[in-house]
Amino acid sequence: MILYLRHMSGVNARMLAVLNAGVENYMSSPDGRDYVGTTAVTTNGRICQEWALQYPHIHNLFDQDSLFPDGSVAGAGSYCRNPNNGIRPWCYTTDPNVRWEHCDVPLCGQLRYVTLNVLQIQCNLTVILCNAYPR
Repeated sequence: MILYLRHMSGVNARMLAVLNAGVENYMSSPDGRDYVGTTAVTTNGRICQEWALQYPHIHNLFDQDSLFPDGSVAGAGSYCRNPNNGIRPWCYTTDPNVRWEHCDVPLCGQLRYVTLNVLQIQCNLTVILCNAYPR
């Protein structure tokens, strides 16, 4: 994945590492079937249940490695995924009263505006994420 930045001022390697850590939390397709980021909280703020576990919700995906873009159920951890080709990534929740919910994972290539305060240096950045190319 490629991160393009413009309007940078005072950017150092540590700041770029912080920005690059967030690149993986974007989907490259609208339905998120290929999403392998680390979002593990639902739209409503509930924590995701690990896919390999059967508690608090029993499900039939715990042994379906081929359905996960990570290559295995264990590799998917408790991250939001779309193993059943639904409309977007989702997860079973750790709330015993709410079986599953969708997750908010932005689509790759959408512009995000980020303001960072690192070592009291303010940087206003226009960020184009993922497999985007300079325009």
